[in-house]
Amino acid sequence: MPNIPGFMHAAGFVDSVPAIFDTLYAYAWFVGLIIASIVYLLLSNRVPDTTQARSAS
Repeated sequence: MPNIPGFMHAAGFVDSVPAIFDTLYAYAWFVGLIIASIVYLLLSNRVPDTTQARSAS
């Protein structure tokens, strides 16, 4: 989770983090959405669809 170091810095738990983490934290909503989308796409392509269509007759 790349947003955690930026949160820790913003909340005052750590004194300093590299600037990239502060930038990622500022865009945490977008970063989280992108990571979740990538994980969803990767997992949805790996798991086969096991549902079967029923015939009308």
